[in-house]
Amino acid sequence: MSVHSVAGINAEPDIVLIRWRVLQTDQGSRHLAGARADIFDGRVSTAIVSFDVSERVAVTQSGRIYQLSGPPGHSEDAQYVWERWCVANNITSYEDVTSSFWSTAS
Repeated sequence: MSVHSVAGINAEPDIVLIRWRVLQTDQGSRHLAGARADIFDGRVSTAIVSFDVSERVAVTQSGRIYQLSGPPGHSEDAQYVWERWCVANNITSYEDVTSSFWSTAS
């Protein structure tokens, strides 16, 4: 498995994620980690700046819009990308805070 660069926001202004989670770094930023619904590759977002639970939409620092499909879940590909992203960004710990964004009643 490898990690590769992603297309710029002009080429991909929005992405649909499945099996997604919200992860908070030891630096306080929160990011989406999930699988792209179209190609199933793991994906990690830039920091979340807004999250609309009722619409299932998150906007990130880059300006990209993530549409969240289905309930939260776990993706091995996303976990792999997340772990490499953490190393590249000097993140030493993180916490899964998905439940603070999404309840089972949503």
